[in-house]
Amino acid sequence: MKASDITMKQRPASFLTFDSFVGSSGVRHGFFTRQVDDDREIADMLGAQRVYRCHQIHSVICHKIGSEPDKIWQDGARPQGDALVTDQAGLALGVLTADCIPALFYGEKKSGAPVIGAAHAGWSGAFGGVLEETVNKMRGIGADISSIRVAIGPCIHQKSYEVGPEFFARFIEKDPLNEQFFSKNISNISEDLYEMHANGYDKNHEVKPGRNQGRDLEASHRESYQFDLPAYAIERLKNADIEHIFFNPDWDTYIDESRFHSYRRFTHQKKAGATDPGDGRLISAISIEPDV
Repeated sequence: MKASDITMKQRPASFLTFDSFVGSSGVRHGFFTRQVDDDREIADMLGAQRVYRCHQIHSVICHKIGSEPDKIWQDGARPQGDALVTDQAGLALGVLTADCIPALFYGEKKSGAPVIGAAHAGWSGAFGGVLEETVNKMRGIGADISSIRVAIGPCIHQKSYEVGPEFFARFIEKDPLNEQFFSKNISNISEDLYEMHANGYDKNHEVKPGRNQGRDLEASHRESYQFDLPAYAIERLKNADIEHIFFNPDWDTYIDESRFHSYRRFTHQKKAGATDPGDGRLISAISIEPDV
């Protein structure tokens, strides 16, 4: 799904940005490729003192960072959560992903002063409302809803994201209109996905051995679907009154191995016997320049 203002500028191999996401506002942002994984380097590139990140748990918890960060952030600590917002200059907000959506937020107060946010949204976080919670927290520190823009970074796309029937059923139970974000596969469910369900998996779609759920798949003829995570996230943002959403349909983490880490690709390669499948996470971050 394409959203409004889909323009993109690619920087040197180390990170990607959208041209008109923040304009000349004095805010910097970047979706860093697998070539960069050091917080200090990213802070320097974004003109920040530090990159603040949460201990991500696929939740809807969003932290606000003020002029004097709470003790929970001292000595490099990372409290649990999946999103952050601030109106303070000189610090960067970051998230780690490897198929989930990294969403960066920019807005302005009535005075024109910037407010920024960052969120980690896998299917469970997006389903639970982490994107809307980030918008609400930004509004809570003064951001005008009409000014808020959201940039969706590299994540897994529909053609790469196979899911089972109970995953589909969860979304339809919440809202029948969610069917638009799924396409049904004509062939049977793949062997890899079948094993994930037969062995059991947690809410983050990670294998949890020892739990037998295979009977459910047998009863449903092992159906499978392709889930459009970014389209679902975009729709959630539109329903939260966000008019400007940036998305690049070519940034599929599973497909583009040269630039992006992918947890799903890693598990498939590992199963296939790859000696070094390249497990890792991508960093996405945004900051307000100190002189703003």
